[in-house]
Amino acid sequence: MAVLAPGAAMAADNVDPPQLAFSPHGGLGVKTQDNRFAIGLHGFMQLDGAVFDDDQAQLGNGTSVRNAKLIVKGKAFTDWGYKFQVDFTNDGKKKLQDLFVQYRGFKPVTVKLGNFKQPFSLQFLNGARKATFMELGV
Repeated sequence: MAVLAPGAAMAADNVDPPQLAFSPHGGLGVKTQDNRFAIGLHGFMQLDGAVFDDDQAQLGNGTSVRNAKLIVKGKAFTDWGYKFQVDFTNDGKKKLQDLFVQYRGFKPVTVKLGNFKQPFSLQFLNGARKATFMELGV
């Protein structure tokens, strides 16, 4: 993970500058020095394509976007977390998924309010990035 700190502009005010971080797996993120506030932006896209050359039958050449998501998530005041996810794969229509806030101050219990997936499947545990198959389960 690369960390960049724009400290020259804030050094005169005696305020710790936020840290800007980029990771190929974690996306772009900003967090405070005391680690109480953070926001991250990432996403992914899964494409499918096929080309059939010199074939006698008329088969379907083309490409399609199987999965495309933009995700914003982070934390506030150490115990509060949030996630906002937009799915762009439904014929050009945007669909909100995983729009929630959560409170993690009652360890080991987490209170979560909003729209989110239930954690009861192998698909949920693996995630879409490490999926074995292109299509997701019902």
